Parts: sequence; C-alpha cells; structure tokens
Amino acid sequence: MSASLGVDWAGDHWLCLEHRPNSAAPHPETYDSIKDVWEDYDDGHDIDRLCIDIPIGLPTGPNERAVDKDCRSHLDRTSTVFRVPVREALEADTPEEVNQKSRAATQTEETDGVGVQPPAYAIRNQILEVNNFIDDCTQDTTDKLYEVHPELCFTAFSRSPPQYSKTTAHGAAERIEALDTVVDNAAVLVGATLTAVKDNIDDAAGIEVDDVLDALAAMYTATAPENEFWLLTDDADATPPQRMAYRSPSDLD
Repeated sequence: MSASLGVDWAGDHWLCLEHRPNSAAPHPETYDSIKDVWEDYDDGHDIDRLCIDIPIGLPTGPNERAVDKDCRSHLDRTSTVFRVPVREALEADTPEEVNQKSRAATQTEETDGVGVQPPAYAIRNQILEVNNFIDDCTQDTTDKLYEVHPELCFTAFSRSPPQYSKTTAHGAAERIEALDTVVDNAAVLVGATLTAVKDNIDDAAGIEVDDVLDALAAMYTATAPENEFWLLTDDADATPPQRMAYRSPSDLD
C-alpha cells in the first residue's frame, strides 16, 4: 500500500509523518535528507503523495513566484509567506554574498533589488537541497511530490485563515480546530502524535509542537481524496512546476 507523507523541516532534521489509518497516530521518523526519505520508500515507488513544506521551483529573475502571491491572497497573516530566493543567492557562502546575489538578480530599472528575508535565509540549505534533489532525480516526481504551505493548508481545511501565530496557545488551538474538519477528534490525534514523536525520536532533534502541527497539515493534505486535492498552479508550466497543494471540498478561488 502506498504511503501518504507529510514532511517539515524541524530542528535540524526532516520530520516525516506517515499516515496510518488504522493507528491512533501517524508514524514519525526523522531524516537527514529528502533523498533519504525517498530511498526509505523504495525510491518513491511506495509513495502515493509526499507533501512537503518547502518551496519547489525557484525564481530566475526579478519577479516573485506567482504562486506565492496567490497563496498570500488567501491568508490574513501574509508575512508567513516569504519571498523565495533565486538559486544564485541560495548557493552563496556568506550572509553578505547571499543578499548581494539576491539584489543583483532582482534589480530592475525602478528598484535596487531585494535581499533575502530571515525565514528564507534560515532554511536556504533545505530549499536548495530539495530543488537539487528534484533536478537530479532519475524519475518524474511531479505526480508524487508536492509543495505545501501549512498556513494555506489550515485555511483550506476550515475555509478560514489562521489569525494567531502557530507558536502561541491561541494559534495551536485554531490549527487543531482546522484539523478537526478533516479528521475526527483532532485534539486527541495531536496528543497521540506528540507522544509518538516523544517515543520514537530523540529529544535532541529539536522538534517543536508547531513543527508537528505543520507536518500534520502536510500529511492530511497528502491523504486528500482526488476530488478534494487542489493546486495553486500559477507557474504550473515551470520546471519543476511551481504550485502549492491544498485540501478542500472546493477550489479556494
């Protein structure tokens, strides 16, 4: 049986939640690389869908990815969607060079270009890793590997965008309420998932509660039936496609 996976960068590892419909909680594992995840599931052959919270498909010039603009249009907390850096910036060695490369690539006649935002800088190596993996993969990943943004996932679940930061009690509660629309007894499930993480993963991994919520959002997007699996596809013709998956009874647009 093919697996539905939700993957999120957590601490210093990839946190992967595998949906197990007959279990009280998904099965958690941590991996050093996305390639390790892929290989653990028979080079992707045992994967139905893998939804991952990381940008897939990089901009190549001054224009921001259209899919990110589209995502923001559905959220109230728009700052949670950062501008994805160009490859030249991601490959730079120092913070100064990262910003210099970004500004050079995004410069226009009207502007001096933009630097790299702190959230993007913090996971620049992971963005590059996943995009390099897709570029180097010997098989087509487009029918299995999907970018998600957890804030869009939660918005689509409940048809209401989160109002609070995911790191606060209010924010965690509203995200659990959103999960309640796609799984029974979400609060119990979240508790069971946290226990599974505690029992299976060393605390040195640095996984936080909001990481688990994000991975659950990705996983339950991956489990969506075909008629509830949607894509924001402004740049679907790019290579790889620049799109975001979400789960909803109907199209957000």
